[in-house]
Amino acid sequence: MIYIKVKWSHSFPDEPILLYSELDRERCEIRKVEAFPGGRMGYAGLE
Repeated sequence: MIYIKVKWSHSFPDEPILLYSELDRERCEIRKVEAFPGGRMGYAGLE
């Protein structure tokens, strides 16, 4: 597995500022966690 962390600098209050992704061997995203301003979190995965 490959893991990446992206810090997104912007001024959009409804968009995430941190993104954590898990990629498979073909580099397709299989899981993601998004951190938003104010502490809200989002999650997406295969399950």
